[in-house]
Amino acid sequence: MLRRYYAATFLISASSPAHAYLDPGSGSMLLYALVSIAAMVAYSVRGLFHKTASFLIGKGSKDIKELAGMELVFYSEGGHYWNVFSPVIEALVAKGERCAYLTSDENDAGLRMLSSKVTAKYIGGEAVSAATLNNLTAKLVVMTTPQLGIFKLKRSKNVLRYAHLMHSHGDVLGYRRYAFDHFDLVFCSGPHHIKNIRKLEENRGTPTKELLETGLTYYDVMLGTMPEVGPKGSQKTVLIAPTWGANGLLARFGSACIRPLLDAGIEVILRPHPQDYVSQSKMMFDIEDDLKPYDNLTLDRSPSGEHSMAVSDVLISDYSGIIFDYAFVHSKPVIIIDCEFDLAGFEAEYVDSEIWEFSVRGKLGKLITEKDIPSLPSIVDEMMQSEAVAGLEQFREQSLYNFGTAGEVAANQIIEILGRQSDEVLARNSIN
Repeated sequence: MLRRYYAATFLISASSPAHAYLDPGSGSMLLYALVSIAAMVAYSVRGLFHKTASFLIGKGSKDIKELAGMELVFYSEGGHYWNVFSPVIEALVAKGERCAYLTSDENDAGLRMLSSKVTAKYIGGEAVSAATLNNLTAKLVVMTTPQLGIFKLKRSKNVLRYAHLMHSHGDVLGYRRYAFDHFDLVFCSGPHHIKNIRKLEENRGTPTKELLETGLTYYDVMLGTMPEVGPKGSQKTVLIAPTWGANGLLARFGSACIRPLLDAGIEVILRPHPQDYVSQSKMMFDIEDDLKPYDNLTLDRSPSGEHSMAVSDVLISDYSGIIFDYAFVHSKPVIIIDCEFDLAGFEAEYVDSEIWEFSVRGKLGKLITEKDIPSLPSIVDEMMQSEAVAGLEQFREQSLYNFGTAGEVAANQIIEILGRQSDEVLARNSIN
């Protein structure tokens, strides 16, 4: 019978990259200009709505007086990103630096951080949050939210610089269009981020951003909170954790990619992406109903995948960022089922190269196709008995900056940026 559990502490967050690539068309610059103009018009309407909502609700931009004089502000659109921000904020606090942490999630664990150096504040839902953020005054605002200045959030005229803090090792080409165009700097996790942001800038003629060699800060959290697992018997446990959407593993294959393992008596943990229960709820409930007779299936809908990663022996996934978490942090074998994807609307349309993670999947584990799904039990055996994780550490060192120390690195980078901005302001004032 289908088993469920919902316990844990942190969410492993990753963007959903796309697959393959398209050549940038000759009209891409015109398209970019037209979309930007359309976005500006749409944003003007949204801005009026946000200001009206803020006035009517009585919160938002009128409720941030306590942030006066705050040079550094972090913004989180949801509590599941706290494990991305917390290593940076904790390192800053240890160095005596002040900051504000603003969140759109009233249950965000960051609101419970007890430090006189941190002003943590819930600023309401989307409309009120946008009204607040669009009127901030700060030297530096750091966020994980992409598409600044496009749809949801615009730049405040009283903020000197905006920074994007990467929360995935997946390629920037797998993000929706214009994800980073209006940021001043990006804290990158690996060389592939820098390489392809530069390509996007060159192809579009957009300003050159400052790109920093930072790493993935939530790996600091994962390494420090890995659950202890007792001795395992001979029973194999497979974790199936795909991404969401029409091109994800479950949407493409349904329970057909799970049944061969269950029929072979293998313990299976199914961890769907939470968004599948929002955007494709019927599909998810149909899969659950179909697999109810199996006693060797556990459904994991907990906020964090840490426990499932710790107790399993092999991961089966698609293009989800969990493939890097499982291989890099847990050093366990990965099986990736290859899928084809439509890249319309993604950054990859503007760069004539393959999305990075699809070119390196073979270094993480075994890449299979749909025709191999009936043979999954034997493939799992093969991965458990082979040297499937050989070379993972070397690949991690080549592709990822500052493994396990990214929070400290990011804090030092932020302090340097703030100091540099202070010098620039002083220089400008002396000239004037």
